[in-house]
Amino acid sequence: MPPARRAWYTAREDPGNGPGILGGRRMGAVNRLVAAAAAFSAVLGGCGGDDPAGVPCEELGARLAAASDGDVVRLGACRAEGSFTVPAGVTLAGAGAGETVVAGPAEDAVLTLGANARLEDLTVEASRGVAVDVDGVAARLARVTLVGPITEANATAVPPTPDPAETATHGLLVTSAGSTSAPVQLEDVAARGFARFGVLSLDSFVRWVGGSASDNLGVGVMARGGEIELVGVELCRTLQGVRPMPAYAGVFSAGVAVTTSSLTVCDNEGFGLLHDGARTLHANLVGAANSEPALWVQQEGTFELTGSESVLSGNRIAGLVLIDVADATVRDAQIDDTELARRLVDGLGDVEAGDGIQVVAASTAGLRIESVALGGNQRVGVLFDLPSAATVDDATLSGVTVEATGDALGVVAQTPEGPLASGSWDSAVTRAGAAADNDATFAGHLDTVGIVGPMYIPPVD
Repeated sequence: MPPARRAWYTAREDPGNGPGILGGRRMGAVNRLVAAAAAFSAVLGGCGGDDPAGVPCEELGARLAAASDGDVVRLGACRAEGSFTVPAGVTLAGAGAGETVVAGPAEDAVLTLGANARLEDLTVEASRGVAVDVDGVAARLARVTLVGPITEANATAVPPTPDPAETATHGLLVTSAGSTSAPVQLEDVAARGFARFGVLSLDSFVRWVGGSASDNLGVGVMARGGEIELVGVELCRTLQGVRPMPAYAGVFSAGVAVTTSSLTVCDNEGFGLLHDGARTLHANLVGAANSEPALWVQQEGTFELTGSESVLSGNRIAGLVLIDVADATVRDAQIDDTELARRLVDGLGDVEAGDGIQVVAASTAGLRIESVALGGNQRVGVLFDLPSAATVDDATLSGVTVEATGDALGVVAQTPEGPLASGSWDSAVTRAGAAADNDATFAGHLDTVGIVGPMYIPPVD
């Protein structure tokens, strides 16, 4: 019987933006006096009980300049224009994303956050440069939307190397910020419409719960060095535009420690996630309908994809690529319906593939594929490309079920000398449909994709 299928999508609760910070409620004379005193002594820019629109946004610069650690600068439903710094320990709070907008054409940053500064319940809109900059400090953003000018309609008009003097290139830029014990905290933060990165984290420590980096040109989120944790975040519809470099929903490189839970990576015009020399744990990841592989993992120390809700479905070329990964575990995942597609590989020309999992490795001693269901992958369910026949016995395969139709293969291993016969290495594989017969008669050699070279990894400067 074919392995059971489950839909790649799962119902997700939409947390929304929550209620606005400003209430607009009417107060009696006593309450107005109390509120006014509190606003004067502790809250700069308070709404004021008599003014449902809040303090005018044109006063934002002066209010922030006068604020000190512990103060809250509140804005109502209005639009502030300019470039501002939120001082250390100060909270800038709005009436809700889309209601309160801070907008600027600054080539540097619309908002720069000081140590332990906070942004809450507002939209930051950038037409050039960076929306929010966090440099060398810990900070917090909650229920914040970052918006740039890029859309699917105008993406092809953006040059291959976007100029920050001409357009907004970064939604959130985090540099040498936070620590393991005090990370930069993002809660229900969304970044869309930026010409290079929705979110870029460099040698920083970031914890992101809820929200998205979708509908950006180039890269949704990139983390180089440091640590990043993503919980319930969506990375979708990253645009290719006219860039010669592929688009990526996410890029993790230079030793960054990546932990995700219930991450969704979908409908991107290029790769889902590229891991290059990272340390990664994905739990219950959904990667669907990406134009290149959902997960591409290379030259990595450790990688783990686990969880019964982990589904890689309807991607092109491969669901998962593992190239020279020292320690890799794939457990309790479903990988299906990978489409045949071509990509240009240096030294090989066009390579056509449609694989559930493709493993290219000098050693499989640290490889574990356990309780994984594969079906409907148009070329092969699992391909091992190895230097010698002895190498395949080092891999641990347990509870692997694979279904194939037509001339598609199930689970095969090959060396430069040709395919390997079935034996102890695949004794824990259950083949269904055409997989058993096709694998038994396979006598050819399948092309592999090769690594993503340094010239195709997005530069951060």
